[in-house]
Amino acid sequence: MKTENLIIEDITLKIQSLSNNDKKEVLDFIEFLLNKKKSKKKTNLRKKLLQVSVWNKTDLKAIEKATDNLNQWKIKEF
Repeated sequence: MKTENLIIEDITLKIQSLSNNDKKEVLDFIEFLLNKKKSKKKTNLRKKLLQVSVWNKTDLKAIEKATDNLNQWKIKEF
């Protein structure tokens, strides 16, 4: 906990020496890092959800048949 407090104090002292524009830039960067962290959590949750499978063989056969039918379509040329 001491190390964390020292880091916070160091950051605070350094930020105080910056201009207002630079302070705003630091704040924007912190927001960017926080949003990036949130995005990773969402992505990980999505990956976990996509790994859940409820398909059975009949479902897969229907999808494969539809895929085959789509692949047989001929696109009109202009």
